Amino acid sequence: MMRYVFELYTYAFATNDASGFEPISADDCTFCSNVRKNVATNRSADHVVHGDAITVDKLSSRPIGDQGYFSIRATITQNPSETRDRAGALVGTSEGGRFSVQAALQWRGKSWEVLEVEATPAKTP
Repeated sequence: MMRYVFELYTYAFATNDASGFEPISADDCTFCSNVRKNVATNRSADHVVHGDAITVDKLSSRPIGDQGYFSIRATITQNPSETRDRAGALVGTSEGGRFSVQAALQWRGKSWEVLEVEATPAKTP
């Protein structure tokens, strides 16, 4: 599921369409809200992000209790990216990098729900 979340993240910024986050987001998921808000800001400004693909380097999960909660830990690499306006002018960059990700998910019987995601710069191996 986390690989899918990372793919949705990249897709959302590349297309200015974060609608894929709606069905999988908990109401109080700050990460999910921020993705939707930042994509909406880009869409309003007619900006598009290019090149921020994410590679999952390590991924592990473990159940928490018996209510369908899971703790996810991942190490990812995010490519550098550029944000451009409609005319193609550069309006921003991100150097990308390697990140440690912790996430909480819940299985709702028929689907997953993202409760929260937090990413911090990864320590050098």
